[in-house]
Amino acid sequence: AVVSTQSTGDRCMYSEDLPPVDLLVRTSGEVRLSDYMMWQANFAVLQFARVLWPDFGFLHFVSSLLDYQRQQPRLAELRERYGEFLEKMRDWEVRGMEEGSEGRQEEFCVELKRRRREVLEEFARRE
Repeated sequence: AVVSTQSTGDRCMYSEDLPPVDLLVRTSGEVRLSDYMMWQANFAVLQFARVLWPDFGFLHFVSSLLDYQRQQPRLAELRERYGEFLEKMRDWEVRGMEEGSEGRQEEFCVELKRRRREVLEEFARRE
């Protein structure tokens, strides 16, 4: 039997009981996440501050919060539009690890290409 994504993937993470990440701030000026909280931050606003952590002060924090407020409506729209798809993707990945199934990978790739095409067509209509 296949164990659900919630009981397998999320249960193994330290952040199991925490809500999704809304704002992730990376200090030091590095513009990368280094695989830090990749699943948890899939719909987070990413903020890359050009200061080291000890120098990250109140004004940097307020700037990050204002940027989050500016991007939050778009974030909510993306969560609504693609949240189910990302959950499905996580489920397929976990099942693939548990079962070692190649068929699910092909199914996922076909679905991913279809979704990408839909998004590109939608953006083309907007312009």
